[in-house]
Amino acid sequence: MLELTLFGRFSLRTVDGTDITPKSKKACGLLALLAYAPEMKRSRAWLVDHLWSDRHPDQGLGSLRQELSNLRKCLENYDGCVQSDRRWIWLSSDAFDCLGQDASSSDCEFLEGLDIRDQKFNDWRSKVSEKSAASSALVSHREVLDQFSQSSAPPISICCVSIGPEGASSTVVADVIATRIAEGISEHISVSHIANDKPRGELASSADILVECSVVEDNGFCVALIKVVHVDSGKIFYSKTCQMTGTAGSLVRSDILAKAAFDASEVTVEQLPHIIGVGQSSSHATALSRLALHKLFTFEANAIDEADQLLLEAYSIEKNGVFLAWAGLLNMIRSVEVMHSEQDETRERIDELIQKALSISGQNGLVRALAAQTTAILFRDPARSLPMAEDAVEMNPSSSFALQALATSKMLTGETEQAYAISAKSRNIASRSQFRQWWDLNHSMICVATGRFDEALALAEAVTRIVPTTRPMHRYLLSLYAEKGNFEAANRVKQKLIQLEPGFTLDQMIDDPEYPVHTLRRAGLIAPLKAMK
Repeated sequence: MLELTLFGRFSLRTVDGTDITPKSKKACGLLALLAYAPEMKRSRAWLVDHLWSDRHPDQGLGSLRQELSNLRKCLENYDGCVQSDRRWIWLSSDAFDCLGQDASSSDCEFLEGLDIRDQKFNDWRSKVSEKSAASSALVSHREVLDQFSQSSAPPISICCVSIGPEGASSTVVADVIATRIAEGISEHISVSHIANDKPRGELASSADILVECSVVEDNGFCVALIKVVHVDSGKIFYSKTCQMTGTAGSLVRSDILAKAAFDASEVTVEQLPHIIGVGQSSSHATALSRLALHKLFTFEANAIDEADQLLLEAYSIEKNGVFLAWAGLLNMIRSVEVMHSEQDETRERIDELIQKALSISGQNGLVRALAAQTTAILFRDPARSLPMAEDAVEMNPSSSFALQALATSKMLTGETEQAYAISAKSRNIASRSQFRQWWDLNHSMICVATGRFDEALALAEAVTRIVPTTRPMHRYLLSLYAEKGNFEAANRVKQKLIQLEPGFTLDQMIDDPEYPVHTLRRAGLIAPLKAMK
């Protein structure tokens, strides 16, 4: 066991006290970044970004290889302490003990004496220092994770309350609506459900989150009032009035209600760590996963790497399969984006994430939806993806993720018009989502596949305005502008693609059958590019 001191004077020593701290400061920085990482593991891209942020990525990767070699020389008598593959570098958790016994001292500095001239490294160091000062409990990385996973705080509890005359049809509908929202919330976070079999006052005192709904019918008009409340503070996560002509029963089947239920779930999950705090493991893991999603849906390479790490950390805190399902989707997006030459996430690895997520949380509709979407896009296997997508929609008819997975699977079976209608519904339900670019992107691709080029173009333009670093949508824009004969706009997009993808050429899109534009090729949208050569 090697003793690594992170708080106080940075050092690496053997059990007999021999100092084997690397002479290279960057090698020390590499060791520190790995030691303080979830599972002591970081991607090469993330490490380059935090130690050589001012260099070209290729130069940074070369420097990383050199410092990794320096680190291994210091540890040549300890085989297996530092391991790596083409994408990841990690430390053996059995070989290192991260010491912090003097961390509560006011003069105990994180990585004291380690001066590294890189702004991203120093920003990371400052964040860790602030977090550590706030917690005042500086223990080894493994112990921190154990504390979170073994938190004595009770799980977050949720209860549904329908307001209205007992037995009335409108009250039954209100109960259905409240239950659907609660189930949508529980797809994202681990909660315990409290049965609605107590007086309302007792229910409120025993629940963390209360989902209330009341429905009123009057002369062919129906109104539903939805409210999600944090019981302890009285703060409102979500409040919405839905109204439509028709009966209460028709409201349950309407897109208006599906939209409200989806919004209520997303807003509640987003606000939960801020209102409840991160003292409970599920709330802390939720905070990490939401941050991961904000990074993931930028579709930017470094942000996706960071999102991957955040999801792994969330899973280490709470063994919820939804975090693995998100990681599977993330790695599928990374694979499609072809973001850097050292990307080696194999289909087997992604499939492993999916299967593990399903084994842990197979009855979670969101897990099945994400697994179906990943399987459909990466493996193009509707025999696997379609049943999972259908199950996900049955579990939660308001889930836009489930509907999008179903639309993607329907495309693979050749049911293109049905796929278009389901995708359009999915996009409508998620129109107020903070991640709406995900549905715009997927619907744009389906529009291309079904020959709706004008609609596809408008969506691709919308996506690239929100997330200007997404390569797939720029490829679509390039072909769609060329198809319209708007070569001025097409050339602007071509220059943008060259910035996003160094070495990009039109010949790749036109002549390389492996280049990721299969839908464009099948839709006949590659031929118009020849006029630009």
